[in-house]
Amino acid sequence: MKDKAKESFVAGGTETILMADDEEMVLAAGQAILEKLGYTVLTARDGDEALQVYRDHQDEIALVVTDTVMPKMGGGKLYAMLAGINPSVKVLLMSGYDLREKEADLLAGNVRGLLEKPLGFHTLGHAVRQALDE
Repeated sequence: MKDKAKESFVAGGTETILMADDEEMVLAAGQAILEKLGYTVLTARDGDEALQVYRDHQDEIALVVTDTVMPKMGGGKLYAMLAGINPSVKVLLMSGYDLREKEADLLAGNVRGLLEKPLGFHTLGHAVRQALDE
């Protein structure tokens, strides 16, 4: 029998996370969840802004959590650009669309996982901690 308290526990951390999403509600909710877990969160509203924030703070950022579909530059292209700057960059991709058919391609390199929106506290918290610990 599983212990419900352990099952629902979400480990946080003190790392800096860059979160990029063009949906204000998703960005605000994700930031609130991650900050509640102890992380420092930098935000961007599109891929171009995320790329600039990463360039400005790459030594601090431990993980990038990005939407796959955004104006100017989507998550896939953003990942490619980030990997050009830092080949060991860790990225979690999130989407409101079903990505199972593209999963193998998307999980190449240092993409640490795919998250389906809407994001919940436990789902986001566990995925971030797992990606950071890999």
